[in-house]
Amino acid sequence: MRQRHLTLTLQNLTVFVKDCDTPVLNSVSFRSESGRLTAVMGPSGSGKTTLLHSLCGRLPLDSGCLKLGRQAVSRKTQKGFGYVTQEDVFFPQLTLRQMLQFTAEVRLGSEVGPAEKMRRIGRVVEALELEKCIDTRIGDFLDKGLSGGEKRRASIACELLHDPRVLLLDEPTSGLDASLAHSIVRLLHDWATSNNRIVITSIHQPSSHIYHVFDDVLLLVDGHVCYRGQRKDMANYFDCIGVPFPKDWNPADYLMEAVTSGKRALILEKGRELFNDASLPPPMSPVGTADPGCGYDAIPMRETGDTFVFKADQWRDGLMQDTGAASSATESQPLKFLESAREEQRKASWWAQFRALVVSSLRSFAVFPLVQYTVFTVLVSALWFHIQRREEDIKDILGLLFYLTLSQSNINILEPLSSFTEDLTIVQHELLANKYKISAYYLAKTVTEAPTQIILPLISLSIIFWAADLGSAGTYVEFTSMLLLNVLACQGMGMFFSLVSRRPKANLAA
Repeated sequence: MRQRHLTLTLQNLTVFVKDCDTPVLNSVSFRSESGRLTAVMGPSGSGKTTLLHSLCGRLPLDSGCLKLGRQAVSRKTQKGFGYVTQEDVFFPQLTLRQMLQFTAEVRLGSEVGPAEKMRRIGRVVEALELEKCIDTRIGDFLDKGLSGGEKRRASIACELLHDPRVLLLDEPTSGLDASLAHSIVRLLHDWATSNNRIVITSIHQPSSHIYHVFDDVLLLVDGHVCYRGQRKDMANYFDCIGVPFPKDWNPADYLMEAVTSGKRALILEKGRELFNDASLPPPMSPVGTADPGCGYDAIPMRETGDTFVFKADQWRDGLMQDTGAASSATESQPLKFLESAREEQRKASWWAQFRALVVSSLRSFAVFPLVQYTVFTVLVSALWFHIQRREEDIKDILGLLFYLTLSQSNINILEPLSSFTEDLTIVQHELLANKYKISAYYLAKTVTEAPTQIILPLISLSIIFWAADLGSAGTYVEFTSMLLLNVLACQGMGMFFSLVSRRPKANLAA
């Protein structure tokens, strides 16, 4: 069953940043059709990432209107949009296969069975050419794992798995060689047409091959829309406003050259005149008396002598004809996941998210606490081995108790603080992506860290007690109970500080 046609429409979006009077985005309006691939282009600082953040809900829509079809987009709907950010953020201890399995478990509802989840993973891995590194640890700056390009493709794979109706990508080709970048953009185009999805990607300066894969282009300069429409009409538009594209240039290269040179003022001026109107469908084909060679009828805009106008009806007819052709693409296109896919898949239940997080945390289990407690136990047992029961040895016993209390306090305050701090960037990223609930993460983290929080201290204290020969079984119960209560209290303090602190890394360093 083919998905119904959808349109994402943004009207009159203006975004300000704190302590700045100049808007990052100024009256931005455009629309994107399902089954088409839209490129958001512009020089650095033009507002591309801010626009994507606004579309997916990471920045509030303080002004403007966002619609999907005829319905205003709610926060809940925005959370269902797929978004590939510029940063590739993963749990470094997991392999790529484990990360994809985790993503499938937390983002796909119960209507997608285990076999279908594995099939999706297999198809995405094959399409993104990740077979060779499927069992490689993702790694980080200390533990080398996937390369930068492989991580970039892994980020795209995680979003394609849940088959979002709207997919946003921020510089998806960064870190990729020219051939692989072209294949990724081609894949996104094929996925958009075969699944009838809306795909919008920012891209700074694509190669000529990549540029010609896009269906539509939105050009931003200093937060203003300087072009919006079909990619194939872009050269005609710039020719008509007096900025013709040289035949021997890559259009994208020349475009970036033009908007950063002396022609920038002209492009901005025409953009403000023609594209600041929030009425949609967006303009596509310029017509005017200034340049009869453009091949359009002259229709004056108003009595002031403006010479360019855009035919909305002509654009609409052409676009819908092109979109119909795109939507009728063959069903054998890559990544056609479900022949009878629902428009909106249900998210995985809280319990399913919790189970997946437990499995992921166990796979990410660090051996450092085990090594730490082993070294600590051996050293303390050797230093206080078989304390004599004499009056002059009472100071040694008190010294042991003081050292155990102090060391266990430090270890168990710093351990959860460092643990939650290490996960902070990853968890914030995944919560923004609406992968799982914070309650599911917190409980799974608590459950899986129970061995290091209770069992390891208990074993360590038991060995130290008998090595130091501190007394009978009754004394052992009192000894371990007192110190375990101290351990739990300190762990609670560490968790509390990690959760309430705005700058946990700075607090940890302090």
